[in-house]
Amino acid sequence: MLENKKYIILLSLASVLIASLLAETYSMIFALVLIFSFGLLHGSNDIQIIQKMTNFRKRDKIKYIMLYLLMVIIGLVLFLVFPRLALPFFILISAYHFGEQHFQIEINSKKEYPILKIGLFFSYGIYLFSLLFFSQYESSNEIVSDFGSFWPEKSTIGYILIISTFIAFTTVIISSKVKLLKNQAFFDELIYLIIYVLVFNSVDLIVGFAIYFTFWHSLPSLKDQQKYLYADNSITSFVNYFKKAWIYWVISLVGLFAFIFFLYDYKHMYSLFFSFVAAITFPHVVIMRKMFSDYGEKE
Repeated sequence: MLENKKYIILLSLASVLIASLLAETYSMIFALVLIFSFGLLHGSNDIQIIQKMTNFRKRDKIKYIMLYLLMVIIGLVLFLVFPRLALPFFILISAYHFGEQHFQIEINSKKEYPILKIGLFFSYGIYLFSLLFFSQYESSNEIVSDFGSFWPEKSTIGYILIISTFIAFTTVIISSKVKLLKNQAFFDELIYLIIYVLVFNSVDLIVGFAIYFTFWHSLPSLKDQQKYLYADNSITSFVNYFKKAWIYWVISLVGLFAFIFFLYDYKHMYSLFFSFVAAITFPHVVIMRKMFSDYGEKE
């Protein structure tokens, strides 16, 4: 398990070093480069994944693209109109999504122990988010306050962190005992916890999130998507993946850069930017859940 994450640990530590040597403005640019490169790319091929799942015809692609955009618009409206409801919902589904992705390569069986896996994914993602928010409480509180949503006291997030960490590591132990995860999973996760604490406490909120999102989530997700679409993780399959995804990736980049350019001086820019990113995340999470479900059905 640890063997599969060695390169991720090295990239994370190198990124912390780079960000620490940069001035604040340049470290923010570094974080955006990470997010806008592999971070954004890993969600740019959702339409092709839908096509493989549903086997829809090429002439139906526009219909699915419009449906995808409709889900994004609905998500954005929910964030702007009901931020107190949308924010915790987004954190919960993102927590599950991050936990699900984290353990994909480690799970011995995709079909067994569905309830245990749900608990494992949720608790792991919540522990991860609460660790980030606790480590960078002032920054996260500032963004959420600007967002107009409720944010708990630091002590409350600390309690959530303790409880979710206990549940996550307990479910890791149980999952190892029933052979759902490999036996050394608990000790590997302890090492990852040390890395998370180091990263989240060494850089600011955006940079810390960018490092986790890019190296711990997006790169493994790209590998899983390549395997789902092309049955391997070769350079050729990545080139094929990129050929299909680049147009959506470029459109997303242009949209985000335009968003930043026109709203840079707007006092609520961070909350609007977060709302936009969260909105485009909703359909991606649903598609990845279905993709992993298809993995299980084909075991």
